[in-house]
Amino acid sequence: YCEIVFGSEEFQVNEIEQKALSYHHNKDASYFSSSNENLNAVYNLCKYSTIANTFNGDYANSQRERMMYEADCYIQQMCHYAIVREYKIQRYSTENLFFHATWPTEWIMHSVLMAYADYLHTGNADLIQQYYSVLNAKTLIALTAENGLISTLTDLHTREFLNSIYFNGDSIHDIVDWPHGKLQREPQGFGDGGETDNFEFKTFNSVVNAFHYRCLILMSEMAKTTGNIEDAGFFKKRAKNFKKIFNANFLTRDGLYIDGIGSDHSSIHANLFPLAFGLVPDKNKPKVVEYIKSKGMATGVYGANYLMEALYIEGEDDYALELLTAETDRSWMHMIEVGSTMT
Repeated sequence: YCEIVFGSEEFQVNEIEQKALSYHHNKDASYFSSSNENLNAVYNLCKYSTIANTFNGDYANSQRERMMYEADCYIQQMCHYAIVREYKIQRYSTENLFFHATWPTEWIMHSVLMAYADYLHTGNADLIQQYYSVLNAKTLIALTAENGLISTLTDLHTREFLNSIYFNGDSIHDIVDWPHGKLQREPQGFGDGGETDNFEFKTFNSVVNAFHYRCLILMSEMAKTTGNIEDAGFFKKRAKNFKKIFNANFLTRDGLYIDGIGSDHSSIHANLFPLAFGLVPDKNKPKVVEYIKSKGMATGVYGANYLMEALYIEGEDDYALELLTAETDRSWMHMIEVGSTMT
């Protein structure tokens, strides 16, 4: 980029020419228009962001932050599938992240989601066949404690474990949402700022374990697809048992989920992720949905992706559309109104 700083001297800009690098993109591959102008604007913001952020042949974090992040890439991957028949960038980014894991606990598990999405959209199982053992490790199953839940705050969080998931740093930390508040390096109580809805971090957290359940479900499917029948049965059985363990530890008598074992706080995140991933018993869904709706847009831009998924899965289409097209200061339209052209 170029920044021109005007001082006391005379300065006149006669002509500026911008040269842009872009990845091949078929502009006619997709189109959307509706009677809702806000929805059109949000769609165009997301579409342009996806196109602009793939100029390097991978997802934009590699240039903006000199590295990619799994959760960012997964959300962009799903956007990319929706606007063009393009699979190379998604697959390259997925493979890259297998061996360059980032520090958030939930982000690492997104590698499983990325690989499964690649298979769903291409019908090609080569990626999961080639990296099957890596995907197994990315479920973080090695962090399973005696109570059946996973945690980064036990003696299972070893150098050997970190090596198995291809993480070169000292430790991984739970994040819950982005922007995050106070990172969890020890059981330290409520987050400090950020967009975590005052999530109370404990040794065993509901959000991290909800992601683990989702990974078990997807690994069962991928094991079956790649002919690992014994593993498919193992992951399916473990997921069934894990669902019982999860609800026994995080679902309260009043029908809501708490942030972690030992907490009495129910954040929107502790409830929307179980809802999105199929952990909520049918009898509890109305209460959980009602609570989530009472919170409004109490997530960050990352959590909003899963909030939308949870709402649409449960048939809350009208409310989800309200959030998508809202003009409050916690909305996509607000980004546009203050001048954003891309995310």
